[in-house]
Amino acid sequence: MIVVGLTGNLASGKSEAAKLMKDKGAVVVDADMVARKLTEKGKPLFKAIVKFFGKQFVDKKGALDRRKLALHVFSHPKDLKKLNVI
Repeated sequence: MIVVGLTGNLASGKSEAAKLMKDKGAVVVDADMVARKLTEKGKPLFKAIVKFFGKQFVDKKGALDRRKLALHVFSHPKDLKKLNVI
């Protein structure tokens, strides 16, 4: 089995490349989707993130405000490291 890691900047064509590989029979694991599932409301990772970062990163529906959290951690390197540890 060959394993390929596909990375790149925002809007660099990762999704299109993954789609093309999937169309050719490759098994595609979308790490962003996995992360979203693991951090859904009520899940252990959601709880750990909220415990460390606070409820200000929870939206009105009770879900993780991923955009707000991203804006925060990408301007606070120590918090980004903590998020990656969680």
